[in-house]
Amino acid sequence: MDPINKMIEHSIRQCANKKSVKYPDIKCNLKATHGEFCYRHYKNPKRFRSNSDDMFDKISKKQEAALIKIKKFWKFWQGLIYSKRHGPAVFVRSLSQNSTEVTSMEDIEKVKTLYFFSYKDNEGKIWSFDIRSLVGILSHNTIIENPYTRAEFTVSSMKRLHACIDWLRKRKFMINYSNDVEITEEQLWNQKVLDVFLGMDKLGFNTNLDWFFELKTNQHKLFFKEIYVLWANIPLTPQQKLDIVPADIFKYNKYFSREYDLRWWQDETLRIIKVFSTNGLEESYRSSGALYVIRCLCYVSDSYNEAYSWVNG
Repeated sequence: MDPINKMIEHSIRQCANKKSVKYPDIKCNLKATHGEFCYRHYKNPKRFRSNSDDMFDKISKKQEAALIKIKKFWKFWQGLIYSKRHGPAVFVRSLSQNSTEVTSMEDIEKVKTLYFFSYKDNEGKIWSFDIRSLVGILSHNTIIENPYTRAEFTVSSMKRLHACIDWLRKRKFMINYSNDVEITEEQLWNQKVLDVFLGMDKLGFNTNLDWFFELKTNQHKLFFKEIYVLWANIPLTPQQKLDIVPADIFKYNKYFSREYDLRWWQDETLRIIKVFSTNGLEESYRSSGALYVIRCLCYVSDSYNEAYSWVNG
């Protein structure tokens, strides 16, 4: 058969009726010209059912009760997981002290569960937010505070917030708050920077994204030279170094063989920061790598140096 005709034949639906009363176990082989049925069966349809369909009709009351029990079990555990991830007000938004979202100003009831985050403060009051709003606050502050009370988030709430952010990013959800339908290249770039520095935050090195964006080309070059020299002379064994970063992290010759624009240097600095703060298999290694990054950022930036004056003190 001609391939095109074969494709057309497969695209034509078959009648969903039984062939006849005499042959109830055979499906009608005519074309479905009237919805799901052919011209012969559409007035008095008797849908064809396979043995697998009938199997589900023959479930006993005991099996049905077991299915209901299993459904309730998974619904219960799903509720616990959602409450643990999204907080105490995820199912009852009226528990929140605030009725509107801090950035969008929309009703807290309208925040999608995917991005919903609530927590209980030290006074026992519950507050609710869109995670993207908190990420925006976190990206410009070394310490995150409740916008309504100016009280710092509790340690447990911060850990849960970072866990929610990680959960979203692993599933490729955008965590930048934006009403745009299409994501621009600039938004993707900002998301990339945000991801790296949120990782630094988790290790205890809170920064302001503005500090990174304020760095000029010569500061990026100086940062690279500083961390290259630091890493070459630090008193660690080769294995200890490999526990923190890969052996081929630096490709020194390419950096100064030609002139690169600011975005190129930003991207390269970001690559080095990410490797130093994420490559280690253990948190202690990642924390050490992040500390080396902060030390070198303090060397090239007054903003970092003021926030982390103790590093080189």
